[in-house]
Amino acid sequence: MPDLISKLFDKSVGLGVPLSVHIDLTMRCNEHCVHCYRVIEQRPELTTAELKALLDDVARAGTLYLLFSGGEIFLRRDLFDLIEHARRLHFDVRLKSNALLVTAEKAARLKALGVRQVDISIYSAEAAIHDRVTKVPGSLERSLEGAALLRDAGITVKLNCPLMKQNVGQYKAIRA
Repeated sequence: MPDLISKLFDKSVGLGVPLSVHIDLTMRCNEHCVHCYRVIEQRPELTTAELKALLDDVARAGTLYLLFSGGEIFLRRDLFDLIEHARRLHFDVRLKSNALLVTAEKAARLKALGVRQVDISIYSAEAAIHDRVTKVPGSLERSLEGAALLRDAGITVKLNCPLMKQNVGQYKAIRA
């Protein structure tokens, strides 16, 4: 498999085509993280039609992987429509979310659409520290509940732990 990835990478570089594209679907979020860049840059969101046209262009270019991120992607009403469009174009779609809005129904729908991985940021194994970073009481518990629903649906969950002064002592506890 590493040889295949290496060959794809070499071909991608040679053709000037990115293997993967990261698209921020929204800057809106239901958390207010102390480190977040989204408060600096508030631009109008692309419409569903604009995003679908962008996906069509990226597919024609030969890109294979998409990461939908934000803000919080589940705040977009058209999220599942965009994922469905991307999957019809044969993209491998990965999501980045805080998982606060994940329900069993949403997790099952993601699985049915072929989403294999969701990345979730967890800032501490201690609720007080995590919630202080997100500025949302109860957010650690809700993120972990969302992660469990995704796992139960058969979706791989990757927990990201950006280190910062608020959580520098928590890394080992989170890894466990």
